[in-house]
Amino acid sequence: PDTHPDIQILWLTIALQIGYFYLNYFILFKLFKTRRYFLFFIVNLAVISVIFVIRCVFNRFDGLNMIIFRELSPFIFFFLAGTSLRIISEQFKLQSELLENELTFLRNQINPHFVFNVLNMINSFARSRPELIEPTVDKLSNLIRYMLYNTDKQTFLADEIEHLQNYVDLQKTRFDDTVKISYVTEGEIPNKTIEPMLLIPIIENAFKHGTALIDAPEIHIFITFTATTLHLEVCNHFNPNSHETLRNYRGIGLQNIIRRLELVYPASHHLRHYAENDWYKIQLTIKL
Repeated sequence: PDTHPDIQILWLTIALQIGYFYLNYFILFKLFKTRRYFLFFIVNLAVISVIFVIRCVFNRFDGLNMIIFRELSPFIFFFLAGTSLRIISEQFKLQSELLENELTFLRNQINPHFVFNVLNMINSFARSRPELIEPTVDKLSNLIRYMLYNTDKQTFLADEIEHLQNYVDLQKTRFDDTVKISYVTEGEIPNKTIEPMLLIPIIENAFKHGTALIDAPEIHIFITFTATTLHLEVCNHFNPNSHETLRNYRGIGLQNIIRRLELVYPASHHLRHYAENDWYKIQLTIKL
């Protein structure tokens, strides 16, 4: 049976409205995006005019006011809706790209001084302890490889912990018996991912500020795992009478960590750092 004329007109109206919405959203908006605003409005007006003529051919009208209200109003609405949604979408996309660029910059703020210190240490081993050169170079190469290839995306927690272990081992080799270093883990590492190079700066901060001008330097690192969380606690001695203040302890490295936590774990982390007697402590809990 033939379709009723009113049904045909209804389907034509729906097809034209949907077609215009997507035409404006995906194609015509490119003119707006490239700041050709006048051309954007002219082209939209031309398209709406063509659609208006098509609708006039297939429909009956009671007067000019009814024509404008019934035929133009829906397309003006779809013009405003499509343009507004696309602007909002572009803003979200731009914000996401800016945050990703900021996160990449923060990830790449790796302190090169540690690498230089290890290279100097290897150079000294050539004269005094040559048997330590090969294992030290091996750990350093693993560390640098991880920095180069595992820092552009989320990485497995087990890989991050292995990288952390290499870092601590190198520090133990570097300081030998002059610094008391303890590194303890508790619990099974869950099969989760984590923001790369997130824990290293916290521990690096302890070695940076907890080994200079200290009579009996000590650094204690304790990591606890559960099925869904990671808890890290780092403690180091500091000299309250030295020129360094707590502001120095909360320098660029810790600011980097705080910002990355805000970006990646905005509602699933807790960070606390404080001084107690002659100990400086950082406690971090992350819901993975």
